[in-house]
This record gives sequence, C-alpha cells and structure tokens, in this order.
Amino acid sequence: MDMDKLQVQNTESGSSNNTGTEKLSTGSNNTGSDSLAGEIIDGKYQIIELIGTGGMGRVYKAKQILMNQIVAIKILPKELTKQPLSMKRFSHESKAASNIDHVNVVAIRDFGLCKEHEVAYLVMPYVQGNSLRSCLKQERKLGIERALKIFIQICAGLSKAHKQGVVHRDIKPSNIILTEDDGEKDIVKIIDFGIAKVRSIGGSTMLETLTATTETIGSPHYMSPEQCRHDEVDQRSDIYSMGCLMYETLHGETPFNAEKYSAVLMQHITAQPPRLVAEDEDPILVQRLDAIIQKCLAKEASMRYQNVDDLKAHLDKVQLRLNQLNLARTNRILTSVEGAWLVLTRQLRSLFSHLYIGRLTYSKFTVFSICAVIMLIVLLCTVSILGTFGSRYDIQYQPILRESPALLPSKKIASFLLDPEARLLLSIEDAEEERKAGDFRLALSLYDKAESQASKVKNAHKEMTRYWLGRMISCLFLDRPQLTIMCAPVCFGEFAKIQDDSLDLSLAIAHAFYGQALHKIGREKESIAEFQTFTKILEKCLQQGNVRTSDEFAYACGFAGLCYEKQEDLSLSENLLERSGDYWKTIGSSGKYNLAVTHMNLAFAKIKTNQYQEGYDLLENAISDLNQSGEINVGFQNKLRFYSANLRLKMLVPIIPMFS
Repeated sequence: MDMDKLQVQNTESGSSNNTGTEKLSTGSNNTGSDSLAGEIIDGKYQIIELIGTGGMGRVYKAKQILMNQIVAIKILPKELTKQPLSMKRFSHESKAASNIDHVNVVAIRDFGLCKEHEVAYLVMPYVQGNSLRSCLKQERKLGIERALKIFIQICAGLSKAHKQGVVHRDIKPSNIILTEDDGEKDIVKIIDFGIAKVRSIGGSTMLETLTATTETIGSPHYMSPEQCRHDEVDQRSDIYSMGCLMYETLHGETPFNAEKYSAVLMQHITAQPPRLVAEDEDPILVQRLDAIIQKCLAKEASMRYQNVDDLKAHLDKVQLRLNQLNLARTNRILTSVEGAWLVLTRQLRSLFSHLYIGRLTYSKFTVFSICAVIMLIVLLCTVSILGTFGSRYDIQYQPILRESPALLPSKKIASFLLDPEARLLLSIEDAEEERKAGDFRLALSLYDKAESQASKVKNAHKEMTRYWLGRMISCLFLDRPQLTIMCAPVCFGEFAKIQDDSLDLSLAIAHAFYGQALHKIGREKESIAEFQTFTKILEKCLQQGNVRTSDEFAYACGFAGLCYEKQEDLSLSENLLERSGDYWKTIGSSGKYNLAVTHMNLAFAKIKTNQYQEGYDLLENAISDLNQSGEINVGFQNKLRFYSANLRLKMLVPIIPMFS
C-alpha cells in the first residue's frame, strides 16, 4: 500500500481513562519555535515542520531530497542521545521495525545518526489518517462491526512482528493509526516500536534486555501484569494490552481506572477485569467478545491466548457470526422487497387488462394510480439498497490456493550440482510452485533469485518467458497492475525472440493479464486491444489443437469474456465465459467461488440477448456455487440474491429495468 503521510501528535494525559491523546492534522503552526525547521539532516532529508511529539522523540514532516518525496522523520532529543540506554532503545526500534514488512505496520525506511546536528533519526512513510484514540475521543466507543475490522488487522500486524521476534510492549489506541486507501476506510497502521523488545526466535540467541528492572516501560492503562511487576515479557504481554484496547474500544473506557497510576498498576496485578456490556449490540456477539477479552486479560500469561494467531482465529469466528447476521438481515429486506414487487405487479397487470377491455372506472383508476406510485417508490428503495452492494464489476476472481509442495532435501542438494541453465529452471519452478500455492510475495522473491541466475545463462529465452509471465500474474494478484504493465513489454520481447508454436497459448495468456492490468488503471482502449490480441492467438491455438487448460487460462478467458460483455460482443463473451466456467467445474470445491463469478457474468450476457430464463438459472447456479465454496462474502451473496429477484420480476413485467 502506498503510504503518503504520517502525522501523529501525541500528548500524554493524566486522566483516569486516557493515557494519551493524538491530534492528526495536515499542517500546524508549530514550526516557528522549532530550531530544526529548514535544516538538512544527514545530507538527505530537509525538515519542513514539526508534526508530533512522543515519549521517544519528535516527529517531523520532511522531504527526501534525492527522490523528492515527503516522509516523516522521528528524531531523538539531543539530551537523550547522550544516554546509552536511550540510544540502544532507539537503535532497536529502527532494527526491529525495519524487519517487519506488513501492510498493517508502518515500515522504517532508513535510520542513522546525524553528526552535524548530533541527533539520531529514523525515516518512515508519511501516512495520513486519524489515531484510534482520536476516534474514541469523538465517538467514545465503536460498534462491533467497525471494531472487529480494526482488531483483526491489529492482530495480523502483531502476528508478523511476533514471528520476527519483536514484542511491541505498548499497544494502545494512540499507536493505532486508521488510514484510507482506494475508498476503503479503517486500514490499520501500527506505529511506534520505540520500546519494542527484540527476542530471539527459537531461543538460539538472546539479545540484552534494554529495560532496567527498576524501570517501567509502557502505558499504565494498557500494561500487562508482568510489565507492572517488571518481569520478563513476551508476545502474551501484547495480547493482554490488546484485551485492554478491545474493551475500551467497545465499552468506551479502559477496564482499570484510578486517580493515580500506581493504583492502576495494582489493579492490573490484582483486580478482576469487568465484563463487557453493550446493550445496543447483538447479545451473542457481545457474549463471545467478552469471553475473548476476559481470556486476553487473564492475570497469568499461561491462561491467555498463547499467540496472537489464536486470538485472531477467535475474532474471525465472531466476524463470521456477524456476517451471518448481516446476511439474514439483508435477506429479510430483500424478501420484503420481493413481496412488495409481486403484489404491485399483479395490480399493474390488472390495470393493463382493464385498459385493454375498456372497463377502467374512476375509482379503479385512482387505486391503480396509487399502486403505480407505490411501485415507483419501492423501485427507488430497491435501487438504493443495490447501491449499498456496489457494482457487480467489483467482484473479482480469486487466486486458487493450493498446498505448496515441500522441497525435498535431495532437490536442494542437487541444485548445487546443476549447471547454470538447470539452476535457473529450478528457481523458476520453485517460484511457480509458490505462485500456484497463493504466496505471491514469496513467489516474487523467488523470481528475483531466478533473475539473478539468468545473467549467467545465454539464450534462455524460453525459460524467461515463464519467468516474466509468472511475475505479471503475481503482480496482478497482489493488486499491483502498474508492475504488471512494466513487466509486459519485456515478456513480449522474450516471446518474440523464439519461434515456438507451443508457447502461443502462454503468449495469449500474457496478453490477457496485460489487458486486465490496463483495465484496472482505466486505460480501457488499450485493454480492449490486448484482449482482442488474446482472442486472435487463442483462435490459432484452437485450430492447432494447442490448448491446455489451467488456472491462468481460465482467468484469461474470464477477464476477456467480461471485457467483451461490456463491449456488447455477447457471442464471443459467452464463448469465453463458458470456457472459463468449464475449467472451474473440473477442479472441485476450490473453483466454486470463481465459478460463481463466471456464472454471474455469463448470466448478464444471456440477459442482454433476452435469454431471461437461462440468465435466471445461471444466477441461481451462482448462488449455489458461492454457498458450496465456503467463502463468506456477504456483498457478493446479496448481489446475487438481488439480481435473481430483479430478473424474476422482469420476467413477470418486462418494463422493469435490470440493474447491474
């Protein structure tokens, strides 16, 4: 995710239920009193303005001179740079956070010591958003649906950190930033690993503890009992802090409060946590969340969740229950709408019949007029409900996740004995295995390894076509269409260097993925041209009998089929979508979700040619496929139900429009 702006202003408070407050703004007038404004740090970063302060330093907005990019720089106060303990903490913050590569963690891009100004610094992306603390100040507490989304993302980020051997030790609302990306709100960014403790993974080594036994690190309202006692802490301390954060987010105040911080610390050690109460929420959801929070807040670490993945798994179950409730609620709405449509369409048909035989009286005309107005209102309400579901074009194919085959020890050893060309091929095969298993990030790193080996091999054009096609596919499924577009010309160049008809299908697939990437960034004319090229090459392959079905082939046909459906080339669209659907049927339950997507798009191709019954059957099949897939996608489910009801009514009254 592109993180443009990080602005955090942290002011510690002494209130009983708030340990910190933040103000995030797009600018401030606090630069006049700051001596670093306008200064250049380490010859690389020009300070623009002060945007926040924290326990371990001050945060500035700055410009990276060489790249001309806006960044955020955290600078340790000069008086603390002379203290070895503070410098060690600062160094460990940089090293710990720089090793965590996760969408829900603010990454560290650079760090160092500026000798000219005698300050240590670290560089972060400049992320724009509000802290969870500021949201709670405005709203006091959050609803379960919004809160769950935030909790699950925090768990995902912490899981990555814990697996890197990093314990945050200061999880609290002020260290959770909520950003927006492509219209999606509440994207979590965990900040401030300034007091993180780096632990060895597997216990083979131990890094020195940076916290003296007489020093307490953390925020009192969110500290675990072991932190309060100055005992050794591990990832279960973060889980306790998560329990405090979840309770406050849902209830409106922290679980333990007192006038003095020392009393709060004693409560963490001895007092039982209060039960969660949320009268305006579903009682079953509240009960399940309360059980999760109570387990997180257990006094003994051995009684809590032992890792954050277990906590996330239980939160996912609550999310599943919430999705089911939302689906049931939507089903009731849709059922009511369908019933209203059926009653009013009968009245409308009766109106037409009376008009036809000339028996329309004034009183009947009045009744029918009222019915027509009501029908119009119901229509508008239905469309507004559909608007909350979004467009059907928002529903995308999902990658098929298969188990990644383990690399046998004999294969690892043999790779060292192979010639460069064979090692290149082996590296590409390893990357393809991870790509097919759905780990696209790992696949890209393995493709990078293969690229480094390609320089040692001459005329490896055939292998490089596989390499570049694999990179294009991986980048597209990682939602990086620009990278797919950058890879495409090189990929086509490698295909052009060899004359091998057996590679024509791979070339066609490359054009389809290139076309889909262009479509994602709005370059529709170029996208259509690429899908036309895909179709021409595919026709040639079909004539030669050179077609081997695969996941990539089915994706390509699905992408192209939807493109042609939009362009009203419905015959070709149906042909391609049917080919895609035939493949998803062959791979069982793992292909059911994509089969549902295909059946939905094929249904609309049928509807546009007035094949209403066939379209209706396909929509019903799509609903069945989605249920069998095991995927919980409430929005997709609602769309399918609405389209099915909409089409059934259109079959009764042809003048009713079909929405998509």
